[in-house]
This record gives sequence, C-alpha cells and structure tokens, in this order.
Amino acid sequence: MRRLSVAGLGSVRALPIGEIAALVHVAYDPAADSSIDAMRSSGEETGVTWENAGPAALVEDWDQIRHDSGTSVTWQMVEAPRGAVQSQVLRPLLEPAREITRKRVTLVYRPHTPAEAARVADSDVRTALGRATARKGEARAADTLDLRAARQAATEEASGAGMTRFSLLVTATVLNPADLAAAADVVEEAAGASRLGLRRCYAAQSASFAAALGVGVVLNKHVAVPDVVRMYL
Repeated sequence: MRRLSVAGLGSVRALPIGEIAALVHVAYDPAADSSIDAMRSSGEETGVTWENAGPAALVEDWDQIRHDSGTSVTWQMVEAPRGAVQSQVLRPLLEPAREITRKRVTLVYRPHTPAEAARVADSDVRTALGRATARKGEARAADTLDLRAARQAATEEASGAGMTRFSLLVTATVLNPADLAAAADVVEEAAGASRLGLRRCYAAQSASFAAALGVGVVLNKHVAVPDVVRMYL
C-alpha cells in the first residue's frame, strides 16, 4: 500500500472482506447498488457475505450472460496498442458512458520466469525484424517502432529486468437486456479509440466475467491445454 501511495494513488487502504463481497454482489446484481451504498453511508452492515455474494441465478449464452438484475458481455484483448503507448491511451475505454450501467476494465499480469523471459525477448526481436524487413521498399512506421521496442526490451532483459505477460478484460453490464447491443457498440468504439483489439469471450462469458472481478479467479490455472502446448501458440 505504501508503494501504491508513492505511485500517486493518494491514500490507500485494504478493503475488508465484507466490502469485497459486496462489490462482487453488486457486479452480479447491479440493481442492489443503491441500497448497499445507502447502508454503507449510514454505517449499517450490508449483510453480504461470501456465501451470498454470487448471483441467485445465472444463464450463460454463447456471447453474453444474464445474472440477477443485469445482462453482461465480456471482451478479451487480442491486440495491444502498437508503437509508442502514451499514458492516456486507455482513457476512451475507461471513461463512463450513459449507455452502460456498469463497466469494468481489468488488467491481467503474469510474470515470465527468467528462462522464459530470455527466450521471449529473443523471439520478439526475430519476429519484429522479420516484419520490418519483409516488405519491399520502405517498412511501415509501426513495424520500425515494434523492432526498436523489441530490441530495447531484449537489452533490458539481458541487463536483469523481468518480463511480464499482460492482457485485458472489459465487461459491460446493463439492466435492460434490450440495451446490451448499444452498450457493446460503445465499448468496441472506445476500444478502437484506445488502439486496442478486443474480441468477445465466446462460450466463456461466465468464466471471463468472474475473472474480471479480480477476486482470485486466475484463468490460466483452469485451462485444459498443457503449458508445453500453450508456449508455442
């Protein structure tokens, strides 16, 4: 928490278990948000525990889920912003939108081991070099920037820096299922403005929704594909 404060987040405190359970409950039942906020403001106990934090009912379709008072869609990042990434790149995606009742943007991090980091750094340089030299004539600016970034990452890794895999999940929730299409359009347009490639988590909406809550659902621990295969995907 001290490091978070130094990073500019101001006063930081750890959420007690009851508040975390209430956050999960509101994610699944967004209509309960106002009543839980009122109880918190008055100092009352919300009555939400881990045993009743989840949905009373949930129906998963191919590309969305219906849960208590809400209907949601979750997307996964399939392409990160290319080239130079500025500090405001995610702002269009993070800004509130009136078409969406609740929106959640979750960053997922997983560090490479030192051995993996060396292999990945070398592979990234070879891939970026191939893209930058594959075209006849002048290379695209984005390919040149990718090559420069890959070489810099390899240099930093060789100097002892670690490497981390990262991804991003976006969840949009509405109270009225009829509003979901408009909410999805807003998210996909904002992702384009943030230079992100998003794709719906088809046939995995329930698991992706839970993983995006940030309460310990780690997707890679539930994947049936062995690590030795996933390493080459």
